[in-house]
Amino acid sequence: TNQPCCRQVAPTEALTAKPNTYEAFERGLIKAYRFSRENEEKTIDDVKAYIDIDREFIRTEVYGGYSLSSPDPDKTATKSLHDEVISFGYTTDYDIEPLYNTDIYKNALDSIIAANPDDAVYAEIKTRFEANNQ
Repeated sequence: TNQPCCRQVAPTEALTAKPNTYEAFERGLIKAYRFSRENEEKTIDDVKAYIDIDREFIRTEVYGGYSLSSPDPDKTATKSLHDEVISFGYTTDYDIEPLYNTDIYKNALDSIIAANPDDAVYAEIKTRFEANNQ
């Protein structure tokens, strides 16, 4: 299954006060993802600068098909994880809907695509977003 980890979170007050800051941050994550798709060796170099392990371990983790590092909020997978956590009894049920906002990411992605309308990687990212964030 596609189990999400490390979702970006921010208080509503902060999003309201500084939406441009959060959109800029999301644009950076989206661009970094695109970079990693097209620059495997440099991406491995960058990871190795912060995590001193064998390059082949990094390659396996980032490119080996065992995980997907994506900036996409993946609301569908997060809602599924929410339901599983409830069913396992880790916490009581709560409404996730008002806590989940994909607008910042969507706005960031839309602005990148507007500036790069023919970019195949960004188009793929948009397709993934549309499929997983309803």
